[in-house]
Amino acid sequence: MKKHILLSLFLLCVTSSLTFSQNGLFHRYTDSTLLVRDANVVRLKYQIRIAQKLGNILPKAKAILNTSPYLVYWDNDLFTVNLPIWSQVIEPQKAFFTELNKSKSKGEEMFGLFFNGFYIIHELGHGTDAYLTKKANRKYLDFYEGEYLANQIAIAYWQEAGYEKELQKCYEYALKFTKQLANPIPKGEDPIKFFNSKYEELSRDPYKYGYYQFKQFVEIYENRKTLRLDDLLK
Repeated sequence: MKKHILLSLFLLCVTSSLTFSQNGLFHRYTDSTLLVRDANVVRLKYQIRIAQKLGNILPKAKAILNTSPYLVYWDNDLFTVNLPIWSQVIEPQKAFFTELNKSKSKGEEMFGLFFNGFYIIHELGHGTDAYLTKKANRKYLDFYEGEYLANQIAIAYWQEAGYEKELQKCYEYALKFTKQLANPIPKGEDPIKFFNSKYEELSRDPYKYGYYQFKQFVEIYENRKTLRLDDLLK
């Protein structure tokens, strides 16, 4: 009985924290403490949601501040979502966001939407897939499939959690970029095979890697009405 009471109190605290923090996500943070706090509130909510279907997985997961050239990534050894804050992003990457948007302010807005918002769950999606793959002793997805699944999980989760306006803004940026960025796929090449064979090379080029990521986002978002988190977790 005591355990049930404690669990109920824990869920109430997490829910209350999310209500308090929800408006903070999906914008460019200037306070790293707030970024980590809000990211971990969402991380807890995601874990609770996943536990309803799969049990208590990713028990050690946490979000941390770790601004790097990768910007955001999942560390499968430490179980961490590594997040960047704008003030620590290197100048060439800041210039990329400005150039892509032809506006410094829009570049910062786009950074906040994706890297201080959407990709928190995207990276937890990678963690979920890696954990279950290892547990089931099955073959890992290829690079393209892995990114696609992480994007599906993120869009499905944010949609279910009520972040439709934020997803819409992400979609508007992603759609614009798919039309603006040059297609890096050589003529006659299969897009998925090319991505898998050139993954390391593509991941070092934000224009080419961005093309793939934004194209996946647009495709998944435009079919989101049939997207269900429970279906993905099967």
